[in-house]
Amino acid sequence: VIFGNTGGVMEAAVRTAYTYLTNKRPPEQLLNLHAVRGYDGIKEAELDINGIKVKVAVVYGLANSRILIEKIKNKKQVILLVQIQKLKHPVRRVKKKI
Repeated sequence: VIFGNTGGVMEAAVRTAYTYLTNKRPPEQLLNLHAVRGYDGIKEAELDINGIKVKVAVVYGLANSRILIEKIKNKKQVILLVQIQKLKHPVRRVKKKI
């Protein structure tokens, strides 16, 4: 299960990019990209796709997104793809009382 996990969208995007660039199925390391999963601050990974170094990041929380954005703006960090998760917990449907 990749969706419903912080980092799941990033995993899907990386797999799609790999398949598009190589015309091959993604290797096992891209099928379980644990480096970008979870609810802890800023998670980063560097991947090699067909000889191309690709840096990705998943950010949990808006305060952490500001930190990463500042690093990118100040050219201290080069990241090709960023996923920002702002919710503290998965969305739950709430029934309104009428």
